Amino acid sequence: MFTLQGTNLSAVQKTVIIISILVHSTNQRCNYFQAIFGIFLHSCSVPEKVIKALSHASISVALSTIHNTINSLSVNASHRLKVAVRKLTTMFVYDNFDIKFKAWEPTLEHTSSFVSATSATAIPLYGVTKENREILRCLAALWEKSPLNPIPAASQTR
Repeated sequence: MFTLQGTNLSAVQKTVIIISILVHSTNQRCNYFQAIFGIFLHSCSVPEKVIKALSHASISVALSTIHNTINSLSVNASHRLKVAVRKLTTMFVYDNFDIKFKAWEPTLEHTSSFVSATSATAIPLYGVTKENREILRCLAALWEKSPLNPIPAASQTR
């Protein structure tokens, strides 16, 4: 029985894969399974040679198709994020993290390095209506006057 990392595939799963391969070989635009599988392979950092081999076997789409799909998804996600931010239906959460890159064999020329970075995550706000949105617009003014604000804008301009 064909296994995938120790998991036995059922007869139904095998049938779906075989039918997907057959349909893809007859119609190049019928490749939903191959496209999802190609994106999955890319997200798992599978080497390009393996993806090309699976593409030739009609198990995955071509590497260029995977790259085009990821670029399209990125543009779409960026557009949706910009729209959500403009509508004040998203909040941002920032996180600082540190990464230490250790040298395999530390020498004077090759020492370990340390990188500090900040990541941002956009979290959608649910239940925001036109009425609440006006309340959200005045939050910047409230934060400006808040005693909890460590750097008010008035002191930033000096």
